Amino acid sequence: MGNCVAGEKEERERRAGGSTNDSSQTLLSGGQTREEEDEDEEEGQQKKSELVNFAGDMTESLSRGRISSERGHSVRRIIRQGYNLKKHYTHPTMDFSLKLSPILQVVEEHISFLASDGSLECQLEANAVVLELLKLRSHLGQNLIPLSMKNAFYRERLNLSGGGGALPQRSFRLDCIQFFEPLQFYGNEPGGLHELVKLYVFLLTEIDKLTPFMTFYLERTCHSGEFYHCLCFFCEGNVRGQFHIYGDQCPSYWELRDDVLANTEKTIQHIVSGGVDPLPETICVTTLETPRDPGPINL
Repeated sequence: MGNCVAGEKEERERRAGGSTNDSSQTLLSGGQTREEEDEDEEEGQQKKSELVNFAGDMTESLSRGRISSERGHSVRRIIRQGYNLKKHYTHPTMDFSLKLSPILQVVEEHISFLASDGSLECQLEANAVVLELLKLRSHLGQNLIPLSMKNAFYRERLNLSGGGGALPQRSFRLDCIQFFEPLQFYGNEPGGLHELVKLYVFLLTEIDKLTPFMTFYLERTCHSGEFYHCLCFFCEGNVRGQFHIYGDQCPSYWELRDDVLANTEKTIQHIVSGGVDPLPETICVTTLETPRDPGPINL
């Protein structure tokens, strides 16, 4: 595994001058020094407390994050500048969207870069950046960022392949997506404590196809006052199943990512072999008599 800070230098060189800072700072005035960021920690803790009520157990694993790179501090400043948008807008106009979009792009690019490094240091920084984004969304609220406009964001997009040897080589993409808050599983409304909700979604698509052929969800429900988290999947033919049960603790994105990738690799091998290789082991598989739509993914 590489080092997050060293990788940051290579990434800046690759970007030939770093458009991350320039594109967003032309839209948002101001900036913060490290000292000013430290002074914001008390306010940040208050925002974090508000966010726990807003996003529930999705924030627990993120609280252990830490920004350690220069670029990470720059991304955090850009996110915090986004708080000013609430002073100028009361509903999501086109102008508001044009100012918000570069912030989200900067965040998604940085956390995707951190995930590609894979070191613990980079994972912790990604956790901290995602927590900052969730706090921004909580601050702006659903009046400015309604779920119908945007209910999720990319953690990363992975290119995968299968086949080789006697089997034809085929290319796939895995879109790794986090919802801004727990949403009703069959819908697009905030989920209550005792409802079936979705927290993350992973879309597995063959590159030359238009629609995903398998979708993974991290679900949460509540039984007898205890949370119950499960990695489930949907695939063609209204088939639904469960891959992994996590119990009352919400898994971190990194644990979930590893489990999804392990199942995805086996699923791809099953597909390219023409169904000869077995599918990943599942806890249970059912065929829904009446197709149900898990709801939109608005990115």
